[in-house]
Amino acid sequence: NIQIMTEDASGSIWVGSADAGLFRLEPGGSEATPVNRPDGRPFSRVWSLSTGPSGQLWLADAEGVHEVHSGRLLPAPAEGWLNHPRALVFAAEQLWVGDEGAVYGAVPGQVPKRVISDLPLVNTLAQGPDGEILIGTLAGVRSVSPEGRIIGPFGSSDPVMFPERNIRAFHVDEGGVSWLATREAGAIKVQPTVSGFDGYRLDSELDTVDAMLELASDDILIGSRRGLWRLRQIDGENRFEHISGSDANPVIRMRREGDRVLVGTGM
Repeated sequence: NIQIMTEDASGSIWVGSADAGLFRLEPGGSEATPVNRPDGRPFSRVWSLSTGPSGQLWLADAEGVHEVHSGRLLPAPAEGWLNHPRALVFAAEQLWVGDEGAVYGAVPGQVPKRVISDLPLVNTLAQGPDGEILIGTLAGVRSVSPEGRIIGPFGSSDPVMFPERNIRAFHVDEGGVSWLATREAGAIKVQPTVSGFDGYRLDSELDTVDAMLELASDDILIGSRRGLWRLRQIDGENRFEHISGSDANPVIRMRREGDRVLVGTGM
């Protein structure tokens, strides 16, 4: 059961599982190699992965936040994690950590500090188009500046956007346009542009969306609980297609590798 995938600077794909630990797939390879803790134990449920600027790989599981290569465990903040961390992103020279009620900023070599609290469960973190830290929760989107100041997401004056939506993933495409993948509410585009899929909503067909991947500025793969879909523009018209044979496989994560796309599913 694939929970998360990320790519490091060498092109290796790191795969985090909900029930079997951490794996590494070498560039162009087809065999995934298990990667354990320094003491030989497998990692527990891998919630999130993030690669730092120096190539270090950080992992969040039920036991805390680990630097995978060194085995170093990030110290818990002074007030303690509210619960085990679930989301990671390295941005603005910090590692940002989300758990079941707060977001923390961790400067290397220092104890993490709580940046924002009293949140719904944090599903995902990402760096936004203007450098802000986007926080996807069980009930909407929040954001903080790189300095840790609470700001409205996507330039909004409201501190919370889409409070009725369970946000599963963010995708910021090459044009700086932001997409939200949601649970049971399809895909939402939050920044209109002159061209592309302005305001396009796909609720009824897709159900829950867990992953999105941009093939080109007008060609996007969408991973849902109902399989894999493709949304593209042909001759100025939006075309929405289901990828044949993917019905039985809920798509959880996708990662591009050269001319192929790796698809992590519930099976």
